[in-house]
Amino acid sequence: MKIIKIITFLFLITGTVQSYAQFKLSGKIINYTGKEELKVNIPIVFGFKKENSIEIPVDKNGNFSIELPLTEKKFGDLIFEKTFYTYLLSPGKSLTVLCKTKDRTVSTISGTAIKENQLMTSINLRKQPIFMLKEKLFYDSLNTLAAIEEKVIKPWMKIRDQHIQAVKSSLISEQDKTLIIAEIKYNAINNLSYIKYNIPDRKVANDFYLYLYDPLQTTPEVFPAGPEYYTFARHYLGYLGPKAIDNKSKKGLTEKELLDFYKISYDSANVVERKFGKPYLRFMLANNILPLNVNERLTYKEIVDVYNDKDLRLLEPLVNAYTAKFKTGNLVSDAKSLLAKLKLELASNAKNKEIQIIPNFEKINSIYDVINKLKGKVVYLDVWGTWCGPCKEELKYNPDLKAKFKGKAVAYVYLDLDDDNLDTQWREFIITNNMEGLHLRKSRQTIVSFWKELLANTEDKEEYYPQYFIFDKKGKLAVSKAKRPSEKEELYMQIEQFLK
Repeated sequence: MKIIKIITFLFLITGTVQSYAQFKLSGKIINYTGKEELKVNIPIVFGFKKENSIEIPVDKNGNFSIELPLTEKKFGDLIFEKTFYTYLLSPGKSLTVLCKTKDRTVSTISGTAIKENQLMTSINLRKQPIFMLKEKLFYDSLNTLAAIEEKVIKPWMKIRDQHIQAVKSSLISEQDKTLIIAEIKYNAINNLSYIKYNIPDRKVANDFYLYLYDPLQTTPEVFPAGPEYYTFARHYLGYLGPKAIDNKSKKGLTEKELLDFYKISYDSANVVERKFGKPYLRFMLANNILPLNVNERLTYKEIVDVYNDKDLRLLEPLVNAYTAKFKTGNLVSDAKSLLAKLKLELASNAKNKEIQIIPNFEKINSIYDVINKLKGKVVYLDVWGTWCGPCKEELKYNPDLKAKFKGKAVAYVYLDLDDDNLDTQWREFIITNNMEGLHLRKSRQTIVSFWKELLANTEDKEEYYPQYFIFDKKGKLAVSKAKRPSEKEELYMQIEQFLK
């Protein structure tokens, strides 16, 4: 099983099978009890995805050693007891670390990669900036650009510059210096971008976003770039969308005239998004804005994410466009393979009789028309949508939930919000994701009566997605706003109390 997972890991971090060297990571867990979790996670491009994590085998004495196949330098996270330590992994090098269970800390102690990684540890790009820990009163005081610059930007840039100086004066290679300094710079921008969402005055927040991103260039200082650069590039695309709409408003453009950056009209952009999804629209924008080699990797990451969400509706047009653009790129064959694999899953899962779309669900106007037919079972209701990112993320925890209650009197109902024109795609999605249970779909208009029933006795009337509800064996709504599948044991306890 370990060999298969390593091969999968190699496929994900390198794209195609190429010539590679290994990075050896070894060490010891002090006072190991057998329960401590130790993993390594190397992002395909940027961001944490649990699919990219490999559990590191540890012997009974707490010793461990793993060889990671690499084709290029990569930033990766060693995860010890849910605490992240970012290291620079170079092909052909090694690092030995010491993990202490008492305080959940990790120390670098030896290896050919020790100098750059002692530096990475001292810089600690994972550490939250002080301004992220401030109270609401602090953010209320950020009511002008001048206030933001004085209270946030200047102090934060001072810390950034100290880190850069530490790298410049270190004894590591010039190549590693350039790479780490670039990551520090983009990390500073990425952290600053988050304060936009905490500034109460929306005009000030939007002005700050323009102030932050307008002067920046999208070409990386070094290529292949690190995950902080790609995080920035993804944020930059997100910044251009609202800016294009704002420019349209200021220029008085009609719906048919071309939007800045997109090179298509506002009408056309809406059509593209409705038909092919946001990832496809971002790919179009990236083609106009980002360097070609950056777009190739950034979009490949998007393809892998959509594949992991098992969303064939979004994946197929994106892979087709990606293939047409890059043709013989190293990652094209991998993108095609992911699409083919998802189509095979759709065909295979179509035979699963446990996936049941309720007949004539269009005529159902009350959730109790479904629940009343399941009396004698505890019902877990999932209110979701194929367009909802958090909903898709939670679906990945469904196998664990269903394994926990296999053979017990628990039923699963999925109430989906998608418009009628996406009926075929909705059906494909639930089959591709092997979502065993009962399914019905409602539009924005027809789901209103369901929300009224579900939220009738709750103080929180917000109709956000996803939401979960538990009905007892008598068909009574017993828990509103129930725990999510990712909350595992907390949810299991909620369900178990109604099984007794």
